[in-house]
Amino acid sequence: MDLMGKLSFVVFIFCVMISLKEENAETRKGLPTFTLYSFDSNSTPVDLVSSHKPLEYDFYHDTCPQAEKIIRSRVRRLYEIRSDVPPSLLRLVFHDCFIEGCDASVLLDSIDGMDSEKESPPNETLKGFDIIEIIKSDLEEACPGVVSCADILVLAARESVVLAGGPFYPLETGRRDGELSFSELATYELPSPQDNLPNTIASFASRGFDERETVSLLDDSPSPSSVDDSTSSTSSIREAEVEMDSEERGSDFGTLYYRNLLQARGILYVDQQLTAGEETETWVRAYASDTSLFRRDFALAMRKLSNLGVLTAPMGQVRISCSKVA
Repeated sequence: MDLMGKLSFVVFIFCVMISLKEENAETRKGLPTFTLYSFDSNSTPVDLVSSHKPLEYDFYHDTCPQAEKIIRSRVRRLYEIRSDVPPSLLRLVFHDCFIEGCDASVLLDSIDGMDSEKESPPNETLKGFDIIEIIKSDLEEACPGVVSCADILVLAARESVVLAGGPFYPLETGRRDGELSFSELATYELPSPQDNLPNTIASFASRGFDERETVSLLDDSPSPSSVDDSTSSTSSIREAEVEMDSEERGSDFGTLYYRNLLQARGILYVDQQLTAGEETETWVRAYASDTSLFRRDFALAMRKLSNLGVLTAPMGQVRISCSKVA
């Protein structure tokens, strides 16, 4: 085929492709389109896709400008009299966000027809509910009905990390509170202290975390699966370990946990299992020797955790009391 023949063939193919594209576009014009709607209290349709608001930095700038300052101040004052504030809030935010997202569902009490997550076996040793209620009371006095319990929980946990000598990480706000509690999911889907490594990796992967992120988060995540004497004491030991870690303050934040694992001194089976995998052990060694690396990865992982499955307007609500649906 000569040059002119080849050029003619190319032009022909190009024209066919344009024709098909236009035909497909016309076909699509004739297809019905679908929009997901809900309805507000006045039976007005609300487009859940286009009206779903993203989280924002300084979301409460106009409605409650002192919100984050109030949370920070209260957490610091409580920490002065209660050394268990950091481990309590870290476990609380993990157990909330890991089950159906960061919607403060773990804070809800049981009511007729709905069991509470806080009463599920993995959560029976959780602490810090009173801390969140105290902060919520402060905020209700300053800005009634404005700041969600979900935002309070993630921001208070962030402040507790800083108090423990850990890194500050930026958080967007605008979360709304869920109206349901997921007791059964909490019972079966929270990481167990007896999990082997493959189960732990699979559990975290189901929430979008890779092995590196899993190793950085596992420091504060698992809890005893029952509340008999042995597991209750294990929980106390685990919290004491986090407190010891926080006492290192600053340059060595977080490394005690990983150093203990390298010495086969992990408190829980799930912890020690991190040294059983090639990749996870690599990160254990890295975090045990490089605090700045751990601080960076921990901050990124906590920010990711705090953004899991959030509800924003028009979904959810802002509770007046964090233990009850508004």
